[in-house]
Amino acid sequence: MPQRIILSGDDWQFKEYYGEDWRWRNAHKPDTRDTRLWRRGSVPGSVHHDLWTLGEIPNPYFERNSLLLEWIPARTWLYKKSFFVDESLQGKRLQLRFEGIDYEAQIFLNGEHLDDHRGMYIPAQFEVGDLLHYGADNLLAVVIQPAPHEQPQVGRTNLVRTHKSRMTYWWDFCPRMVHVGIWDDVFLEVTEQMRIEDVFVRPQLTPDFQRAHVSVSVELDSTQEQNVEIDLIARLNQSDVVSAKTQASLQPGRTTLEMFLPVENPHLWFPNGHGEQPIYEADVR
Repeated sequence: MPQRIILSGDDWQFKEYYGEDWRWRNAHKPDTRDTRLWRRGSVPGSVHHDLWTLGEIPNPYFERNSLLLEWIPARTWLYKKSFFVDESLQGKRLQLRFEGIDYEAQIFLNGEHLDDHRGMYIPAQFEVGDLLHYGADNLLAVVIQPAPHEQPQVGRTNLVRTHKSRMTYWWDFCPRMVHVGIWDDVFLEVTEQMRIEDVFVRPQLTPDFQRAHVSVSVELDSTQEQNVEIDLIARLNQSDVVSAKTQASLQPGRTTLEMFLPVENPHLWFPNGHGEQPIYEADVR
């Protein structure tokens, strides 16, 4: 399994800005002189949650307090964190990954702009091995833009333009609280020069249910030419059922390999109350 350096936690700092004021102050850079009025925040989380935890806003679920909080999604918010990377990781591949940012953000590492990101449910990932300081501290900064205008419950679905939770704009069972923030985990993933990017498994049963043909698509990403051997193992109840190997010569970039496993007399999955629900696992190395 790839090594992960967890960047989530309650040791982030955050602060609000009007528009592009953060850029004028170089608030996203390590040498910024903007050092006042930063608060301690948490990831995963949201601005509402952090402000409530700090006692800066009233309980948003009490009476009409949520009406006092509608200024929050109208501001720009900057979250930042300093973290250490050990010298032993130099020469490895390091990918920075955000599992969820709500909603639109600009992401910086050590003052360098990695990219802009948009979409609450779309992960963001970046190759950052050449931008990290090894044996030293690094600064990760995420500038979260004001929340977009969107339709509440009583609205027109054909006007929806964002991949963002719609019920936060008001629904019949919850108040209007349009959240922004880093709502899912953040981590660095450490691998060698070749990494497994994706695995897709599709089983097909024969008409008599006595055999399953399992096709496995493996997507590899390499930074250099190299020969690899891929091991594929199917397991049931932690016991190996069938395995296969293949070798491939990789070029820099992405390569997709197709592999197949025959499973004799497969244990079938039945609806609840009609039988067992056995789970096969596919292990790709």
